[in-house]
Amino acid sequence: MAKIQTTLDPNNLPEPSKEALARLDAIGEEDIEYSDIAELDQAFFKKASK
Repeated sequence: MAKIQTTLDPNNLPEPSKEALARLDAIGEEDIEYSDIAELDQAFFKKASK
């Protein structure tokens, strides 16, 4: 299968289809994997406020 690469303009995104929105709505909180997200500690907020 050939790969297709595309670039999206964040200021001009396409409207999601009804099917895509339905798939997103069907995802439950328990289905989302959060383990790879870094913890937001005091160091993060200190650096972010500068």
